[in-house]
Amino acid sequence: MWKNEIFHSYLFHGSRQNGEKIIMKKVNELIEREMRGCFDYFWNETNSDENSKGYGITRDQSDEKCQDFGSIAATGFALAAYAIGVNKGYISKTEGYQRALGTLETFDKYAEGRYGFFYHFLHLKNAFRWEKSEVSDIDTMLFIMGALTAAGYFGGEVKRLADKLFDKIQWHTFVNPANNCFYMGYTDDGFIPHYWDHYAEHLGMCILGAGARNYPSPPDTLYAFRRDIAEYDGYKYIRTHCNALFVHQFSHAFIDFRGKRDREGVDWFENSVQAALGHRAYCIRNEEGRKTYSKTSWGLSACQYKYGYSGAFGAMPMAAEAIKHLTNDGTIPPYGAVASVVFTPQESLEALEHYGTIPQLWTRYGLTESYNLDETPAYFNPNVLGIDKGITITMLANYEDEFVWKHFMKNEYVQKGLEISGISP
Repeated sequence: MWKNEIFHSYLFHGSRQNGEKIIMKKVNELIEREMRGCFDYFWNETNSDENSKGYGITRDQSDEKCQDFGSIAATGFALAAYAIGVNKGYISKTEGYQRALGTLETFDKYAEGRYGFFYHFLHLKNAFRWEKSEVSDIDTMLFIMGALTAAGYFGGEVKRLADKLFDKIQWHTFVNPANNCFYMGYTDDGFIPHYWDHYAEHLGMCILGAGARNYPSPPDTLYAFRRDIAEYDGYKYIRTHCNALFVHQFSHAFIDFRGKRDREGVDWFENSVQAALGHRAYCIRNEEGRKTYSKTSWGLSACQYKYGYSGAFGAMPMAAEAIKHLTNDGTIPPYGAVASVVFTPQESLEALEHYGTIPQLWTRYGLTESYNLDETPAYFNPNVLGIDKGITITMLANYEDEFVWKHFMKNEYVQKGLEISGISP
């Protein structure tokens, strides 16, 4: 099994007879604690009123100020989490099936959007657009990936509705023919004049769009964006704009890129391995002297911090224009390292073990959003975000038994998209 194979790369100290058992038991308990907390977030923070038009929509975050709206990306992770919850024994298969089915019915009948894509944020009670949120292709990607995962696990009406929603998405409409790149969204003024023109978390969008049977995107959008190279402390990889670690995780939570290369010879799984190791090396070197950064506290990524939310946390090197907005102030989101577990099992489990020694990091939904020891007093964010809980539970499920990969990758659209995009063993 995948978990057993990579666990041995983590068991690097202690005697073979006793040390391994002690370490394994401790880490397994922490994995279970975090996975159960993540699942509980999705189960509890989702509209479960069966008489509501917003049934199945998952809150964007746990902050009490944000009770009225949900995130379609968090809802996608929730759909995957219901399947994981059944597999783990947290709920019955009937409970998971009914929640997943009701969620997809909401999106089929009521959720607002355009061209088959949905608004980024929706009212929790009625699935209407929340304020002036944009029609988001990247968040729709995460929603439909979760839907296809649930479809692969539950089958039946869940699969039929997931396929129906997938078939409605007009992928080609969101691609600018001038540069073959996806737009970043759609507002009341039309398409946002910014593009997914650098490597980012949208790999899955390129693959799903290519594999669509009704409204496919051009077959080579995967090769239309820039592939800027970063190198840090001997680790070399294609970086993102701000070099936030979540970008190297999101598509990988669903698509199993292991042992595959694209037509330009890029192994995207290994690329994420190098990125995660580079992030850790950056925190070890700790050029800014931050108290929070260390070999067991790493993974700079988009998160909430003391002053709000920022996507400009990242490891060097990054784009020159991104440095102007750099937020690195000592804040670490624990999900950064933990959700890299399939890439860096030893280093990620070391970080999880370290986080297990800090009581202030734990909430009823597992690890908190972020913390910063440079603040006075030390700052521990009491909040959690749905997408961060989502990337954590899906990656831990893949670490345990390849669960999400197994049920997502058997989808015919995914396989077709990989073939058309030139990703092969």
